This record gives sequence, C-alpha cells and structure tokens, in this order.
Amino acid sequence: LLRPKLTSRTISCAAISEHGTYLIICDAETRLFRLGAPPATGADDAAAAPEMTVRRVPLPADVQPAGCCAFSSNERLLLLGGLGGLVQTVTLGEDVAPTVHTLRGAPASDAASSRCALVQICISPDAQWIATADSSHCVCVHSVDGLCFSSAMPPLASPPTALAFLPPSSILAVASANKQLTLYDADRSALTPWSLHHAAPIAEIAASPEVPHCIAINPARPLAPILCSHSWLCRVEVDGRDAAAG
Repeated sequence: LLRPKLTSRTISCAAISEHGTYLIICDAETRLFRLGAPPATGADDAAAAPEMTVRRVPLPADVQPAGCCAFSSNERLLLLGGLGGLVQTVTLGEDVAPTVHTLRGAPASDAASSRCALVQICISPDAQWIATADSSHCVCVHSVDGLCFSSAMPPLASPPTALAFLPPSSILAVASANKQLTLYDADRSALTPWSLHHAAPIAEIAASPEVPHCIAINPARPLAPILCSHSWLCRVEVDGRDAAAG
C-alpha cells in the first residue's frame, strides 16, 4: 500500500506501464517505483506465489510536479504533463539512471503558449508524438524527436475529455464533452477529411448525460476507436462507416 507522505497531500495522477514494470504516482512530488517479483530459490518458492517488490527509483531533481502522466508502450519513456504547462520526458532503463528532458513549448506568439496546467497526456504507439490537453481546453501535439511543441489543434466546440492515437498512424483521436469525436493528423498538422465531414456530436450518444472518459483501441481494428463512459461504449468507424453504440 502506497500513500502520500503527508496526509494533507492528494494524488493528482498515477499510471502503471504496459508490462507492469513501473508505477508513477504524482502528488506534491513525482515518485517512480519499479515493480517486480523476487526470483524463486527452490521448490517451495516455486509452489508459492512470489511477493511483489516495490523499489523507489530516484528521479532527477528538475522533474516537475505533474497533473497527468503516462508511459510509452515499450516502457522506455515516462511522460509528465506539468502543472506549469510544459511536457517532460523521462528516459528509463534497467541499468541506467533516468534522464529528463523538458520539451520546448509553443512560440511566444502562439495562443497555445499561455502555460495552463496540463490535465491529459498520451503518446503515439511509435513514440514519435505526444498529445496534451490543458485546463483551458487547448489540445497540442509535441514532437518526441525534436523535443518541442509541434502544433495546436483548432479550437474545439466542447472541452476534450479523452485522447488517444490510432495505431500505427499519427492520427490523434479526441473525444469531447458534447460527444463529438475529432481526428487530427499530427504529421500534417490538420484535421482529417473524416473529421471535416463529421463535425458534430455522435447522434447515437448525443443525448446521454455521461461524457466519454476514455478511448479504447482494438489493435485488430485501429480505425474503429471505442468511446467509453461509465454506462455505455460507442464504437466509431472512422473509415467511412457509421457509429455503433451499445
């Protein structure tokens, strides 16, 4: 059982890596843990379930407090969306100390440079793009290779509630509180043709009082993202067919 160091602290976000190797917990500070099971030492150990080990991984001093966090699918990168509006990437490895990079923000002349707290973050399956949503409802894309801001999505009609990249492409799917799905091509810095033709809430779920809080992707059907709320799922065919809610 892991708790904040002080009872007055509140956990702002947490995430576990895809293969269960790392756990990140953010309150007033950012703490990283490596999870594992001790190796069996005999027949008796093999018969019993091994106990999980939790080891604190020291992070560089310049790691910032985060409002959102995520891991890349290969567990090599930890993403931190800062309360100060900047993105940090932490490079992870079993035999090396973590290293941190703070991504350059939007140009000063860009409206996306207001440095609002980041509240959502995700990374593309190929670890080339990072998408964030901030407290002012602005969605931005950052380049991992360039370690910098790349582009900002056009303003949305409703606050974004979930982000996900469609594998293996650079297409970012954004679900909004009004039940609209918007697709943005990070490579082209533009909305996709599908999105331009479907710029309205999804009719099958538009009347629901619940908002989508997650976008699930079936690797076998990457062009059919699933919007998830607490009581319904809605599969959206973004290759030209209609939505299917259930």
